Amino acid sequence: MAEESRQALAAAGHNVAACATRATPAECWLPELLKDRDLAVVVGGDGAVRLVAGTLAALDVPLWHVPGGTENLIARYFGMGAAPAQLVAAADAMQTRCIDCGRLDVGGVVSDFLLMASVGFDAATVHDLAARRRGPIRRWHYAPAILRQWWNWRAPEVTLAVDGASPEKLGRGTLVIGNLPTYGFHLNLLDVADPCDGALDALFLPCATGTEAIRWAARFWGRSPRELPGARRFRGAAFRVEVCGEGPAGWQTDGDACPLPANRSGHAQVQVSPRKIHVLVPQP
Repeated sequence: MAEESRQALAAAGHNVAACATRATPAECWLPELLKDRDLAVVVGGDGAVRLVAGTLAALDVPLWHVPGGTENLIARYFGMGAAPAQLVAAADAMQTRCIDCGRLDVGGVVSDFLLMASVGFDAATVHDLAARRRGPIRRWHYAPAILRQWWNWRAPEVTLAVDGASPEKLGRGTLVIGNLPTYGFHLNLLDVADPCDGALDALFLPCATGTEAIRWAARFWGRSPRELPGARRFRGAAFRVEVCGEGPAGWQTDGDACPLPANRSGHAQVQVSPRKIHVLVPQP
């Protein structure tokens, strides 16, 4: 897919350089590649986009996502397809949309995100899968991890403070803080989230066990959280989260497992990043 995209752009007269993503932080290798470049085309999944999003925002280089991952939520939301002709048309027009970026800080370990950050059942599933994966994944790879967490997961206690307000104890459950309304497996968790409003939307689902978490997921298909009693919604630019459970709280951002801080801190800060990112807009 990357080679097809490169060839199509080159045939249309664009000067293209190709580079494989690396496991090291993007700020260590991407700026040199993007010197004198006016567009970054990321071929892969949402994790590949998340890997470079903070650096693209800092360099003010627009993004196009060629969907080559499992969920491809960013491409889905903006209407980006895998057809090289669509990419060429967008690159020729160079019309962009400016959107927010999110930032998660857990005990000094910082992760940028475009979609969401969460702690709870979905994050535990992501960590479970990440510990066992050996290469590219598809949706069915999540099934064993979901089953293991359904049996073993016990919800942490979550305390939340929004925009400097007094902390509120929410109880046991899963907390999702998002920038875009799209979510994996077509679950409609953050249906009112707007990536251009300078704020993040949060949803807390009270649940104590994996069984209760899966029941929430079943209730969400085709429905809005506004229609589901018990779901708590919040909106703000900065969230301070305290998580207390049987073990260290594992967070995920855009489907990637976040490294646990060395101090096993239960405190996290989730906020809108001061830097925004430009996304290339598909042409009609």
